[in-house]
Amino acid sequence: MRITSSYRFSVAATAIVFAVFMFTTCTQDKNVLKADNLDALRGSISGKVLDKNNNALSGVLVTAYPGGSTTLSGNDGGFTLEELLAGKHVLAFRFADYIDTTTDSLPLSLHESKRLDAPVHMKYRYAWIRGTITCGISGMIDAGVQIENQVVSTRTLPTGSFLLPHVLPGRCKVFGAIHGVGYGVVEKDIPADDTTDMTIAITNTGGTVQGQVTDATNNPVVGATVSAMGNVIADTTDLKGNYTLTEVPADGHMTLTISKGADTVLVGGVQVADSQSISLATVKMISAPAGILRIIPMSVQTIAGLSSRRQRVQSHPVDAGKIAGGFKWAFAVGGFAARHRQTGDSHARCGDGQNPFLRS
Repeated sequence: MRITSSYRFSVAATAIVFAVFMFTTCTQDKNVLKADNLDALRGSISGKVLDKNNNALSGVLVTAYPGGSTTLSGNDGGFTLEELLAGKHVLAFRFADYIDTTTDSLPLSLHESKRLDAPVHMKYRYAWIRGTITCGISGMIDAGVQIENQVVSTRTLPTGSFLLPHVLPGRCKVFGAIHGVGYGVVEKDIPADDTTDMTIAITNTGGTVQGQVTDATNNPVVGATVSAMGNVIADTTDLKGNYTLTEVPADGHMTLTISKGADTVLVGGVQVADSQSISLATVKMISAPAGILRIIPMSVQTIAGLSSRRQRVQSHPVDAGKIAGGFKWAFAVGGFAARHRQTGDSHARCGDGQNPFLRS
């Protein structure tokens, strides 16, 4: 078939006319989507974040993934994440002392303003322990309360009751003690974001912990306070830097606090048996930068489970690499021997009328 020049001209003219038509109609139609108008089609997600008691949490960091858009919750717990692309989003919530929380995948349509059907509840990271310390049928006033391998401690109120905040959840040994009387212990599972009630009965005499505190040049530190159980069990170092703590709870690892002025040292993993005395390695008080707390492990071997009259007096070398309770503390201490000697029973007994801290 022979294509004439006039036919070719006609095809070319038609193509030019069609191209001009498409250019003019597409560029002039205001309803056609342009790249600059994509932001107008972004959506938002809003909601509220509360605690378990439906109290508003202000200042919670809310992040949308993917994309990483962030905002903070307001005084009423409300939040709004804007300029989100259409698609599926997961919201993450982070707040001090609370467990990080995430939502399920949330679909978001073009130009949609989505509001969550229900508020997001965040769980408090810690727990509370509430209870009383008793001796016989009486409540104990100003008794110390402390948890094994935790720093938190308190004292009983004039009512004989106590409240321990900021407790790390899990299986906990909770000790109650008072100077001149003895101690009791309760072991219990403590759930997070909840209050656990308990009664601790003073039933044991406790042991004695002795030691010395020096400075970096091995000179005695005079007047340092060595304490445990919310400062109920405490002593002050003498002219030789020596201290003696009595009625220290057994059946667990205790934490001692040594402080003078702005310097504080925690001595962790201290174990002593009932009616026994141990001597700890010398603790050096070395000034640390502001905000830094020195923690020293004291893995003390004791002889427990027998009457003090039947126990043999002996020394045990301690491997400094083995930290009591499996805890990894911040600073290591060289190997030392824990020395044991029998002590007399000079404790006041519950209900014998010798203790001024009983509450009927």
